[in-house]
Amino acid sequence: MNDSNELATDWKIPSFEGFSEIQEIDPPVFPAHVLPQQLSAFCGELARVAQAPIEFSASACLATLSACLGKGIIIPNAFRGDSNKPTLQIILAGESGSGKSGVNKPIIAPFNRWIEKQRKSFVEINLPNYKARAAILEGEIAQKTRNAVRTANSAERDICQAEAANKQAELDAINRLGTFPSYLLEDCTLEAMAVYLGKNAQTGQETVFAVSDDARQALSTLMGKYTNGEVSDNLFVKGFSWSPHSQHRRKEGGSVELLEPCVNVLFMIQPDLLDRIISQPDLMHSGFLQRVILDEVSWPVTDYCDPGAYCGAILDGWESLVTGLLDFYRTAKTPYQASCSKEAKDALIAYYNRLNARINNPGDLGDIQSVARRWAEWAWRLALNFHCIIYREKAIEIPLEVQTAQNGIVLSEYYAQRKLFALNCTRDNRKQEVRSRILDLAQDKEFVLAADVQRKRLARTAAEARLPLDQLAAAGHLKRLEVRLPKGGPPSYRYYLPEKYPIAPATNAINEINAEIPQPF
Repeated sequence: MNDSNELATDWKIPSFEGFSEIQEIDPPVFPAHVLPQQLSAFCGELARVAQAPIEFSASACLATLSACLGKGIIIPNAFRGDSNKPTLQIILAGESGSGKSGVNKPIIAPFNRWIEKQRKSFVEINLPNYKARAAILEGEIAQKTRNAVRTANSAERDICQAEAANKQAELDAINRLGTFPSYLLEDCTLEAMAVYLGKNAQTGQETVFAVSDDARQALSTLMGKYTNGEVSDNLFVKGFSWSPHSQHRRKEGGSVELLEPCVNVLFMIQPDLLDRIISQPDLMHSGFLQRVILDEVSWPVTDYCDPGAYCGAILDGWESLVTGLLDFYRTAKTPYQASCSKEAKDALIAYYNRLNARINNPGDLGDIQSVARRWAEWAWRLALNFHCIIYREKAIEIPLEVQTAQNGIVLSEYYAQRKLFALNCTRDNRKQEVRSRILDLAQDKEFVLAADVQRKRLARTAAEARLPLDQLAAAGHLKRLEVRLPKGGPPSYRYYLPEKYPIAPATNAINEINAEIPQPF
């Protein structure tokens, strides 16, 4: 056996030839057949005029329609005791100049027109009443304050001050009600987003749609532009699941208590920013990357022939769909409750159960369990969105059908494959790092056990630890020795560097073990 000092001097990390986690991968075909008819027709028109790939336009449309539903509908006790929510968070990547903005404009236009209609109604009907009441309260506060100053009686002074404080609280509430809701946000800090959500709750839903056709600035903010590099995505995470959020700031109006905030997301970015997102560990540790749907869309350059204007009937249909969902669901004070047929629920649960074997397999999805566990949830949410697109306001009367559930599963599988593709490089780098650290460990020890890999926190379970050890052995970087105890039981395995492997492994290993067992006199 070579001297350990010589090994340390001569050692070089191998290239890991023979490992091929990243292979040639053809992107899956977008399952356009699962889209509801009206959505499919609109996406077809976007393909004709703007040459938009179906996977891009359909994803953008689904994010927008999900925002139209807001917190207006749920399916109670849908899965694992939780309700099924319609909220989607989608990030689409495409090269600059491919046409993302041109596609986003007709998609979001009905939403913007609806907002302007709401603003006009608010200014004409509600705002005058709020201003009139605010003016009365301001006068009463001023009067109570003057009375408190003029009176010499301390008891009367305390009463006046208390009444003025109560009037001020009522005035603050009126001023909040007199603020028009922020339905769309493009770029703001999460602290500001929390304030907007709190104001929105005064007049309706704790809901906002974070949307941008060039989200570089918005994602830079999320990744720590204003927080010294510290990722601040917790409100996105909570906004996906409608979890409570508290924010306490010294600045006036900066403190807010959110009961069930809802944050829909549609961000369009360039591929380089996608690379930054998936290589940011904090975004994975926080849960943001697990929840968000990621798709880097191939948008090839093709010859252009003037297709003429958009079809008016199809645009009208899209306008009707968007405004109809906004009017019925986005303005609901409390969520409507929909139902799910037994067959649909069984199909969605079966999909979750099918994923379990892959999630529990260290050689498949075991290294990204938290990512894969969201795929079944995506299927539920996509199915609910499909259900509302098909039946609109009648979706609360008609149970979600099995075909709709299956369509949600098919689309979730597509997004899962795209997520895996986006994460391939990060996963491979992690596996390479684990193998390198195992070989470093083998340099310092006579042999390596799966338990050693676990102790170094390179794996959580014995099965997960044995996988890279066996891969290294199969590639010839380590040699594996099976050891059986004399009293029986399952074998254990030792992993040696080839130059450290015992000359007579079977005899030496058994003798070594037997020497540790007390012998009878």
